[in-house]
Amino acid sequence: MKDHDPDSTIEIFTDGSARRHAKTEGHAGGFAFVAMYREHRLERYGWANAATSNQMELSAIFTALSLTNLVPGVTLIRVNADSNYSIHALGKWYAGWIKHGWFTAVGEPVKNRELIEAIAARISVLVDAGVEVRFKHVRGHSGVTENERCDFLAGNARTGKITNIRTPIVIPGLDFHECQKNG
Repeated sequence: MKDHDPDSTIEIFTDGSARRHAKTEGHAGGFAFVAMYREHRLERYGWANAATSNQMELSAIFTALSLTNLVPGVTLIRVNADSNYSIHALGKWYAGWIKHGWFTAVGEPVKNRELIEAIAARISVLVDAGVEVRFKHVRGHSGVTENERCDFLAGNARTGKITNIRTPIVIPGLDFHECQKNG
């Protein structure tokens, strides 16, 4: 891995939230990301009516990478996530799943394949343009400011406390709503 100038780095934090009792708590799942580049900051969040925690974690990454336009001079996008599942699904497990026809080590079909493939395709576009994409695990609920912000936004989106609906983008395999906040 080469060193990157902080001015050439987009730093992204992501989080997802899901509950099984959507009828009493609001939406079943929420997700959020915070992207920072130099002095710029973008916060975006959304929710789905039927989703798992892993789907929401992946949705945050998908949305962040989908909305990260190629900015001249950017050489690194660092995605900070508290989801080991997401990091492993897009890293060490990915090649094995492809090799084994999208089946897990125990012979079951890989869950969230459509979403994982969509994220991988976006990463491929970025890499082809000369942008390195790195994933970093951050411990959830440990005081990492931007991770805590994502947790707050994802939780509020899930419970329906955030309601300024925008035109949704399509997340593979999910019916969801997406919002944004610029800060």
